[in-house]
Amino acid sequence: MEGLIFLVVIAVIVYAFVKGNASKSTKPNAGDPYACSGCGVQVKHSRRTISAWERGARSFYCKSCHGKWREVQSSQKPSGCLGMFVFIVVFPAIAITGLFII
Repeated sequence: MEGLIFLVVIAVIVYAFVKGNASKSTKPNAGDPYACSGCGVQVKHSRRTISAWERGARSFYCKSCHGKWREVQSSQKPSGCLGMFVFIVVFPAIAITGLFII
């Protein structure tokens, strides 16, 4: 029984070591090619893609696909101006008038 436990512990350690070394990817250099995740075209890494890699991204897009993605993202986000107006102006005004009524 002790031998089996010892073998399982060794197997887990070896698995963790192999898995840890296999998952590490090296930092791309400017000019290294990659395949765009959007259209599949071979493109060279730029400052933008290297910066994305440093922030944790592992799939990259060419300039054209990145522009399309940004357009979709900007069209989906509300500006939030009304919410900030309520928070900054209306909410304190109600709180102040509420204090004077009491």
